[in-house]
Amino acid sequence: MKRWWTPLIVLAASCAPSHAAEKPPASIKAFFEQHCYDCHDAGQEGDLNLEGRAWTFSDADSFEFWKKLYFAVKDERMPPEERPGHHASERFLNALGKELGKAEKRIERNDGRAVARRLTVREFENNVKDLLGLPYFDAASFLPEDVAKHSFTKSQDSLEFSSVHLESYMESNQTLLDSLDVYESKPESTKKAMRFVPFAKTKQKGDYSPGILKENGELLLFTNGYASHKTRRPGFDSRIEATGHYRITFQAKAIQTEEPQLLALVSLGQSVRQKPWVDLCSFYVAPGEYQSFSKKIWLEADSDLTFTHPNAKHRRNATIILTQPGLAISEVKLEGPFYDEWPLKRQQVLWGDLPISTRIVNERRRYAVRPAASTKAIHELIRRFAASAYSHKLTISERQLYVDLFDRSFAETQHLEESLLTTYKAILSSPTFIYKIEEGGELSQYDLANRLSYFLWNSKADRELLKLAEDGKLSRKTLAQQASRLLDDPRSMRFVSDFAEQWLNLDELFLTDPDSRLYPEGNKPLFLFMKDETTLFLNDLIKRDLSVSNVVESNFAMLNEPLAKHYGIDGVRGLELRPIVLPEGHERGGIITQGSVLKVTANGTVTSPIPRGVWFLETMLGTHLPLPPNEVPAFEPEVAEGFSLREGLKRHQSEEACASCHKKIDPPGFAFESFDPIGRYRDQYRVHHKNTFKLDGDVDSSGHMSDGSPFGNIQEFQQLVLRDKKAIAENFVDKLSIYATGTSLSFSDRDELDRIIQASVSQDLGVKTIILNFIDSDLFRRK
Repeated sequence: MKRWWTPLIVLAASCAPSHAAEKPPASIKAFFEQHCYDCHDAGQEGDLNLEGRAWTFSDADSFEFWKKLYFAVKDERMPPEERPGHHASERFLNALGKELGKAEKRIERNDGRAVARRLTVREFENNVKDLLGLPYFDAASFLPEDVAKHSFTKSQDSLEFSSVHLESYMESNQTLLDSLDVYESKPESTKKAMRFVPFAKTKQKGDYSPGILKENGELLLFTNGYASHKTRRPGFDSRIEATGHYRITFQAKAIQTEEPQLLALVSLGQSVRQKPWVDLCSFYVAPGEYQSFSKKIWLEADSDLTFTHPNAKHRRNATIILTQPGLAISEVKLEGPFYDEWPLKRQQVLWGDLPISTRIVNERRRYAVRPAASTKAIHELIRRFAASAYSHKLTISERQLYVDLFDRSFAETQHLEESLLTTYKAILSSPTFIYKIEEGGELSQYDLANRLSYFLWNSKADRELLKLAEDGKLSRKTLAQQASRLLDDPRSMRFVSDFAEQWLNLDELFLTDPDSRLYPEGNKPLFLFMKDETTLFLNDLIKRDLSVSNVVESNFAMLNEPLAKHYGIDGVRGLELRPIVLPEGHERGGIITQGSVLKVTANGTVTSPIPRGVWFLETMLGTHLPLPPNEVPAFEPEVAEGFSLREGLKRHQSEEACASCHKKIDPPGFAFESFDPIGRYRDQYRVHHKNTFKLDGDVDSSGHMSDGSPFGNIQEFQQLVLRDKKAIAENFVDKLSIYATGTSLSFSDRDELDRIIQASVSQDLGVKTIILNFIDSDLFRRK
């Protein structure tokens, strides 16, 4: 048996047995006779019999068989290299692709592109945030984690629903509704000095304190507060009493260093209304004299404020702690709360004009709703809540359902507040709220409005979109106008952030910690800046409608001072990330050279061309790569000798079953060797040496593309990739399709994909143009 047919052997085992009925057309049969039947005809025993395979696509097993065969030929895993057949392969793929496309269209006519699915955790969380005005709401602490498929959690195949999910939704909604703060009257704004409390003592050996609190109230802060539960964060003498906007002012300076230090202001949540840890803002503090800082922030009632020194190293030894760079903080003042509107949105939505009385119990605010309104007014409050929660116009039966639920509960309990909360919980736990349901075929006006909003805002449609849907006015032109409106709204950052995180695997940024001896420059704030760099870079491509080719190579980067220093770029000051034009010939430029993806594709100690090469092919070009054969051992780079990588890969590629894939994987992997596991550019490898590192072995980032074209470094590699910008654009559309519709592009979508790309060429394949043309296509407008 010839090993280049390994993919087909696996294929045969996973699909239905061969049939003896329909035969392939002459063009397909000719390809089989020339390139396949000598190994896979009816005379072969124990192997795949293509000659006896029925030419049918009517059942799932047959369709999957021909689909896998298509990609095995398309990705050049077969026929083998030594056999002629490039043009024959193209003719074969065109013929087979048309048949697969016809079969998929038949399926779509009956079932649609995607089935009903539950909302992702973030979609549910955003809907509750928007409904009740809860910017820090934390649903993730209650709900089961979403599972990604094709890199995205919005894939229809990954969003299962079980009894565990239902119980989690009900628990989350119950806890949230019970914890919402309500006010009898508008809290008065005050200005007060915030005093640090003394650090707690510990019976553990050593001093785990994050710093020193001086008698004059000045705080000297030395550790980051992240690394250990034994590190006590500096707190204040009072919690936040009322939700609202506040302004914090303080004095700070960096100490025991000549470099600016990062200071973070953090809110620690005490209920489901807020995540346990919210990074409110950061400040870059210079050494020398005290500097004044001021920032407007939103704070939830009952939360705690604290400062951290996030890029400091956590040490267990008190002597070392007090000798490293630190921060001095004093004269902290907090003024507020302030309100843009009153009452708070959560109170308006839940209780309307119902009279409220409040009291303090165990240092917590408690409230009661007084039954001073008519039954009719309460019924209208319930209908209004349901209408705001749902993503379509309420039917008469839906309106009556929740009114009846309230009436039954109130008749039984005679407790207005409890009965209303029971009704609200039922609405937030209903299938209509936690499921995204679309009818087949051409999307209805409501479905179109919500698909657009879940795509670009990661939440349900707002009033303007729903009103247009209700009036039947979401034409192609109006939908494009609404898409631009949504992209111009700050809520579009939900899409940009979520899409970038899932597409580029940025959710894996902290799966590994860099080796602190090899890469002491690495720290959590730097990596967070890297993630923000990538998110804001993609957002800038959208806002300025820059070419999608910028994901591979660009003449600018989104930088602040810490990132610029890490990348070796001078002249950038401050913490604000902004577009910076790169020096001519610089190795940075494009998402693929950003620290976030370079860290994600390394393990914290060493880099390997294989995972980075696979990531590039699958993420940037959408190349289908099969799993390696079981009998081939995994390639392990030698940690102590980085320069042996090429020798190791050369031995690895001697396996015949690996060669066809590795001629594609290795070139980008070699090009990325210019960057270490924390995204620094390098000429030499670092290896362990005593308690630090030494340089050992030169980096070689040269190679040859699969077509033989040579490159000497990352810049030359980027230029070779950009010879086919269309492939980058097509892959981008495929990722958008998964994120927006829950399904990847299929054979039947080729014509529509071509129309999207052709319509975008006049704008140099601008990212915003591609998004708008995708929204205007049948890929988006049909289920």
